[in-house]
Amino acid sequence: MRLKLVIVAIFATLLAATAFARETEDVVVAGQVAFRITDPGSFGSVSARGTEVDQRICEAISSEDVGNPKMMVAQRQGLWAVYIGKTYLVSVYPGDAKMYATPAKQLAANWASKLKALFPLAQPMGKAGCNARTTAMDRAAAQAALLRQVKVPQQHWGIVARYMIILWDARQAKAGDAVVDDARLSGRFIEDGAKHFYVPPSDTPGHEPGKCDHMKTCDICQAMMTAAIDTPDSKRDAAAQLAKLLAGDERMTRAVAQALDYCRGIETQRFMRERPRIAWQLYQRLDGRAQALHASAEATVAGAPCAPTVAAK
Repeated sequence: MRLKLVIVAIFATLLAATAFARETEDVVVAGQVAFRITDPGSFGSVSARGTEVDQRICEAISSEDVGNPKMMVAQRQGLWAVYIGKTYLVSVYPGDAKMYATPAKQLAANWASKLKALFPLAQPMGKAGCNARTTAMDRAAAQAALLRQVKVPQQHWGIVARYMIILWDARQAKAGDAVVDDARLSGRFIEDGAKHFYVPPSDTPGHEPGKCDHMKTCDICQAMMTAAIDTPDSKRDAAAQLAKLLAGDERMTRAVAQALDYCRGIETQRFMRERPRIAWQLYQRLDGRAQALHASAEATVAGAPCAPTVAAK
């Protein structure tokens, strides 16, 4: 009996450790993941801490010279922290350092370096003319580097194209309708993504995302986008259940909100250049959450007890 209790205790500990290891939050700047956090710190949950970091970054973009960011690493309340100018952004907690297998001071420096590269891309347009020519050149080089990094696998061209159209629709919304539109657009992202999750991989013929200027009227693009959500009959119920789980998942809804906010805040020419990257990264984040939730969706459809999943907190 005692042996059984010990085994149960060990198993519970392993489950808890696994759940903690999986619970991470993306910190996004200019539509790109800058780094991830995994320690809730004093915030009660990783999600709450992520929201706080997002808010600080938004404040920094409004108040600091993000076109020519002056990053600094210093200790704050016993933890290594990252600043831009005089604005505090984020601290490295023990769990973060453990996840990255990097000393806290070095990890803070790594985060500062990544933020330094991304902040110029998030610079509000009203401030763009105030910086030196070298800053503008650096910003253009950084954008070009981001675009070169995007290579969407052909099996995902269709879903990325669908996401690009949704992002474009988001930019057309009137300011007063943003809340209603965000809920509707978020539903489109999640429903399409859940369907595509169950579509068998195949290199459907079509145009690579960003290479066709007439996606809404191009027969080839339309066929490719239709095939991207052509879920097999045997998986349609699972896809619908997965969409419900994703719609209630705080990490997923936060990822969609970040993408929409970023796309609405940049000028049209820049949006047209960056939309394949933004759409692809958003689907990758959805796919990551779907990987964690699909077992529960399938168990619900089958009428079996739900398998344990890592819920967003």
